Amino acid sequence: MHKASRWLNLEYDANQSLVVTHHYAKHSPEQVLAPLAEATAKLIAQGDFSLVKHCEHKDCVLWFYDKTKAHKRRWCSMKVCGNRHKVMKFRKKLATS
Repeated sequence: MHKASRWLNLEYDANQSLVVTHHYAKHSPEQVLAPLAEATAKLIAQGDFSLVKHCEHKDCVLWFYDKTKAHKRRWCSMKVCGNRHKVMKFRKKLATS
């Protein structure tokens, strides 16, 4: 990560609370991949691998890190895979009625 340039900004979020944001230069492939490399290093060093889960939607190939309080998350995205699952379940219910 020697080629990656990162800096911090102190900014206001949507709730007008101060937050620290990370910004990366994006002039080379190494710089574009720097946030991914940083997240991967943090996962390896500090992560709980029991919280890395595969999305339960049958056609999805994505994995996610379950940061929910109860650690019961099932889908990579509730808007995409979760919704697809619910629609499929609803259509099966209609078909059997």
